[in-house]
Amino acid sequence: MLVRRSQTAVIDFWDEILEIIATCVDREKDYELRIDMLALTEHFLQTENLHPTIVFYSEIILKMILIPCLRWSNGIPSNSIRKASVVCTMVLIDKKLIEGVKMYQNFHEYFNALKSCLDDDWMNELRFASVILTRKIMECTSKEIDHEEFKAIYEQLLKRLDDAQD
Repeated sequence: MLVRRSQTAVIDFWDEILEIIATCVDREKDYELRIDMLALTEHFLQTENLHPTIVFYSEIILKMILIPCLRWSNGIPSNSIRKASVVCTMVLIDKKLIEGVKMYQNFHEYFNALKSCLDDDWMNELRFASVILTRKIMECTSKEIDHEEFKAIYEQLLKRLDDAQD
């Protein structure tokens, strides 16, 4: 609560805060702690006063917090965590807090993790949100993305068209 209510005072401690969040979203941590850290991340992304700082740190947020939370893991309840990561990435893109070049530089790592969300047979909401996020990523990286990457995205989306659950 202290961090949430501190407004722009967190800017002075931004490196430490991101490091703590990244440590707390580790797979070995408790589910509640991980989901709370993603909720805090979303709160930061929604706070307009922090946007200039977030733009500067957006690639770090993507690599250290959002991508690790997207990955599927056996035996660990992670659907809500993965969905929260998808939502945070949507906010990052919608609010233009990450440049298309930075998103493109991390495209392969991010999309490889996102594929497991697109393939999740048990959580339709996660799959639907992942399809929407894929569209947003394509829009964000439209100037940088090449034919082979577009083809990889197309193949993943084509699987969704053949899906009996959607």
